[in-house]
Amino acid sequence: MERSNTHNMHGFSFIEVILAIAMLGAVVTPVLMVQYNVLGFLTRSSDKIRSIFLVDALYSWAVLEEKKGESIKKLEKNYTDPTLKTSYEVGELPEKSPLKNMKHLLVARVNGTWQRGGGTQSQQEISFLFNPPQEKKDEEKGGAEKEKAESTKTKAEPTKEPAAKGNR
Repeated sequence: MERSNTHNMHGFSFIEVILAIAMLGAVVTPVLMVQYNVLGFLTRSSDKIRSIFLVDALYSWAVLEEKKGESIKKLEKNYTDPTLKTSYEVGELPEKSPLKNMKHLLVARVNGTWQRGGGTQSQQEISFLFNPPQEKKDEEKGGAEKEKAESTKTKAEPTKEPAAKGNR
């Protein structure tokens, strides 16, 4: 009787298929893990950038309101997408600041705080504002104009002295 080996000619054995899947998994798994980490980083970065822009927008809004003549000393605003708490505050410089000896200098702080990945993240922007009193500006301007007017009044026209008559 003759034996035939035709049953092994039509496909792979079970062990060959398992080894091929294991090798494919060993190659694809690191690639997918890198892609997962990159997408997570991009999501966190976009949330942080969006939050920073919202903090900056609050500062810009407060500056525009100041230019309109409305004095804002403290302001808080909450956003829902992303969940963000922002605050704007203008105040005096700290006592230990080396800039404390500069008159009329204020500090404006904008804080943003949001939750991400079970932790709290925050962003802070600090600006210095020079805010001299308005009355002094008007007085100085008026004083300078008065000085100009007085200086033009007190300037005497050069006098023409008659030529000395000499003996001829």
